[in-house]
Amino acid sequence: MRILAELLASNGRPQDAALLLQAANHSDSAPALAGDDVARYHELDAELQRALGADVAAGIATMANSTPRVQVFERALRLLAELDDEQAE
Repeated sequence: MRILAELLASNGRPQDAALLLQAANHSDSAPALAGDDVARYHELDAELQRALGADVAAGIATMANSTPRVQVFERALRLLAELDDEQAE
């Protein structure tokens, strides 16, 4: 989920990236960050907050935390398919 968030952010989709990153950060089933990943994802979170603004980022975090995991995964799959389609064009 976090890797897809990075991919989305690098493809100009900060809202989607923030949703997936926040969902992963607050999921009990997501692997804990370790090593270089801690700084990398902290920086990604900061970049997304700067791009979106504090209020929008907070709203996305609230939505990510209240969305059932199954729906987050379904959204992630759709977003991945969209990116694949965009890359094919």
